[in-house]
Amino acid sequence: MDEFYTQYHDIEKEMSAYLEYDPKVFNGKTILLPCDDPEWSNFTKFFAQNFQRFGLKKLISTSYAVDSKKYQNNYQPTLFEVNDPQFDEYKTRKNGKIFTLTRDKSGDGKIDVNDLEWTYLKGDGDFRSAEIKKLRNEADIIITNPPFSLFREFVAWIIEAEKKFVIIGNMNAITYRDIFALIKQNKLWTGVRFNQRLNGKNMTFFVPDDYELSGTEVEMSSDGKKMISVAGTGWYTNLDHGRRHEPLPLMTKQDNIKFSKHKEVKGKEYQKYENFDAIDVPFTDAIPSDYEGAMGVPISFLNKYNPDQFEIIGLGISNSGLEVGVQPYKPEHKKYRKEIQKRELRKMKTTLRTDITVKATCDGFVYNELEGKGLFGLSGKLTIQPEYQRNYIYADGKRDVAVIESILKGYPLGLIYFNTVSADKFEVLDGQQRITSFGRFVTNKFAIKDENGMEQYFSGIAKDKQEIILNTKLLIYECEGTESEIKEWFRTINIAGVPLNSQELLNAVYSGPFVTLGKEEFSNTQNANIQKWSAYVSGSANRQEFLERALDWVSKGNIGDYMSKHRFDTNINELKTYFNSVIDWVSTVFTDVESEMRGLEWGRLYETYKKKPYSPQEVSEQVKTLYADPYLKNRKGIFEYILGGSTDTKLLEVRVFDEATKKSTYAIQTTEAEKQNTSNCSHCAIGHGANKTKIWKLAEMDADHVTAWSKGGATESKNCEMLCKTHNRAKGNK
Repeated sequence: MDEFYTQYHDIEKEMSAYLEYDPKVFNGKTILLPCDDPEWSNFTKFFAQNFQRFGLKKLISTSYAVDSKKYQNNYQPTLFEVNDPQFDEYKTRKNGKIFTLTRDKSGDGKIDVNDLEWTYLKGDGDFRSAEIKKLRNEADIIITNPPFSLFREFVAWIIEAEKKFVIIGNMNAITYRDIFALIKQNKLWTGVRFNQRLNGKNMTFFVPDDYELSGTEVEMSSDGKKMISVAGTGWYTNLDHGRRHEPLPLMTKQDNIKFSKHKEVKGKEYQKYENFDAIDVPFTDAIPSDYEGAMGVPISFLNKYNPDQFEIIGLGISNSGLEVGVQPYKPEHKKYRKEIQKRELRKMKTTLRTDITVKATCDGFVYNELEGKGLFGLSGKLTIQPEYQRNYIYADGKRDVAVIESILKGYPLGLIYFNTVSADKFEVLDGQQRITSFGRFVTNKFAIKDENGMEQYFSGIAKDKQEIILNTKLLIYECEGTESEIKEWFRTINIAGVPLNSQELLNAVYSGPFVTLGKEEFSNTQNANIQKWSAYVSGSANRQEFLERALDWVSKGNIGDYMSKHRFDTNINELKTYFNSVIDWVSTVFTDVESEMRGLEWGRLYETYKKKPYSPQEVSEQVKTLYADPYLKNRKGIFEYILGGSTDTKLLEVRVFDEATKKSTYAIQTTEAEKQNTSNCSHCAIGHGANKTKIWKLAEMDADHVTAWSKGGATESKNCEMLCKTHNRAKGNK
């Protein structure tokens, strides 16, 4: 977990803004402070001290187990804990803690920090655990500084339960696809103090004593505590506040051009985007008040965003050309110009669903064992693996099991995307692997191990565990858009988990009968030819790597162009014929199969040498001889070396003489040359130039085979000769 402790005054100023907008915002509410350290936390201290003033119903604060934290070297339990009768030396490190505040325990007439009651949690306090999830469900508002490394997962955890929240995060989180989708739907927005610098400084956090500090971000508090200054941080929330409804003061378009303080705007016309009718506004304060159309603004605009004044229509990826917002006339966008000029503004509609359970998704689940893919679910309404999806790759006894274990532990499965095909028909845009995994488990297609290490199928696990799985709610976005929009979105969202490889992306872009037939032939793990092909082609059929190689060979490396041209073909005859021709040629020329043959550029070698005759028997003997040679470093080069007439020895990377041999040979040659008053390079010694008697330094000479390696010479001391670099390079042959 991240170990940054928020300062009291930062919490106080942020919460005061919500109270100013709505004085009863916390009244009668249960507040949960997870990912916290209640004994040290200013979150706990602030809300405990203001419990009565805010009119809180209950305060819950949980901590993460010491042994599960990154920084724990100097951990010592507090006297508060040690002096408590329930102190446990084992649990103090292995278990998290929970602090609650509901009553005047001390009897002093007020409810404050002195009335906090505590105990050990059953687990380590991870927010994803079932124990903390239960507390989340009890709470009305969740407030904390969560681990930045788990920010997206933490937000999904909150949204799943439809809770109010105020949390700290990195400013860059705005650009995360799942976070931005929530901003666009007004389910999340920036807090009052978002990326605001106080007195010229970034937001600062206390850190543990054993936290390693370095650089200009380091600070020390007045009482000697370590602090770290973190740029680009701020508050995220779904609680309303006054700044969110403040109109952004703007000038007209003409006034901006005339008076703007920015040289990029003053005296210049607003430029239009390359791919649709929208203007590029490089600064938030340069937004023209009288412009009614679409405009591209900097991401920092969201700190000033007023939903009553503006509508967010999309997020740009500035250098890819795959999303809305290809800015005008920038060099990095020129390569996309022909393509993007054909496009229109994207307005793909998305709707968040939190009511669909695993049970509902698995209703009517069909899995094709032969093809290794999920077919249907959601009572037949859901197509799990449409044409543009890759094959199911989680059936490895690890990733599929991990999906089920995550559900049982109450961990979020992450966002799932459905493409709305028609009024009541959907197809999986993202999440196919997870859906197929829990669908296969619920239908007893694989087992998981229980706490005793025994394998259990779904039908054999305890009833309560079955209910946990079936009743788990999924976080699903239903998307609507054109075919091109859906496929570009598919390419964009598949950047996490197991990334799509290039061929899986091409299959998505050029889906159709040609890709379907190609996958049936080259991506079918039940195809008997896979074993033969694997001798020459590396990769996995499931990951489309055999199909990619076949397309690469037939297209001479222009896979995308070839797939585009043949997208709607109803046969793959040319593809199959060419691929089989290459494989048959290789297996005919080289009758013996060696492991180094796998993954070589057989398509290129076929085109280069297919018209040249070879004797398979002679080739076989050559291969065996070269494999037996201890001086070869690159066995993969043997096959091209033979095909090319056994002349290019560089392909073999013949082992060179070691340093000891070079020094020994140099010493012998030099001693003898000095006695004879001649050069220690034999080629210089027989010449008539100025170097006839020159003694070269070791660094000025190279080791050479007396009898060339290609003529049977060994790489050993008795076949080593030192030559000056000029003569050695002129000789050329190893």
